[in-house]
Amino acid sequence: MIRSVLSLSGALLLLFLAVHPAAAQSVELTAKEVHLYPSGMKVLFSVPYAEKIQAELPGAFDGQSVRLLPPDGMTVNAFSVVEQPRSQWVPPALSTLDGVIREKKSEITALTGKIAAIDQSTKLFAGPFPQNIAAQEVPQYVEAIRQAREKLETERSTLVLSLEERKKELQVLQAEYAARTPQEGDKSLVVNAEVSGKGDLLLEAWTTAVEWAPQYKMNLRSETGEIAATLQAKASQRTGLSFDVPLHFHT
Repeated sequence: MIRSVLSLSGALLLLFLAVHPAAAQSVELTAKEVHLYPSGMKVLFSVPYAEKIQAELPGAFDGQSVRLLPPDGMTVNAFSVVEQPRSQWVPPALSTLDGVIREKKSEITALTGKIAAIDQSTKLFAGPFPQNIAAQEVPQYVEAIRQAREKLETERSTLVLSLEERKKELQVLQAEYAARTPQEGDKSLVVNAEVSGKGDLLLEAWTTAVEWAPQYKMNLRSETGEIAATLQAKASQRTGLSFDVPLHFHT
């Protein structure tokens, strides 16, 4: 009887494992190579190994261009790319700027509160004279009120100027954030894959959220008449990611 119960328990455990397979492991992609072309940018990401992989790309990438590049000895058994909405995403490339904006908003809130407190205190000075004040004390009382009110108004003026400066700074920061906000920032691409075998797995993705142009610099040596020319490239991209890897430019 005990043996039958144990066998039944083992069967239920096997059934549970069969119905509930292991969940995909969420992995973080790391840029390995960046290639810039006149029409866009191709990025090769390194993918940490797991049998079942789930990774996320910004919506600025073309979902149809995403593909896995397995090494010899590794097989891709399943692969899909699904577009889904995403809200309140702070791109890694803008995290520092987002922190500065939040700090600036906190400063504005604090200054607004101080100004409101001063306004509330100033209203108290408009009230009637205290009933228990003696006639000979009225001039001294009025002078004290005048000085206190003048001090508050001076402090308020300083706070108002600081508040206006913070608001202007916030507008500049928000404009910069908007200009650098990734294309299709309200969506993401979720990549799911199942692989077997070991090796360094790569993921390739293409985006048009990039601009670059060659820049020529020429220096003339007046003593010899020689001209030294150098060719550089200036690039900007709006994927929301930061690429701390060598850039390869293709003309």
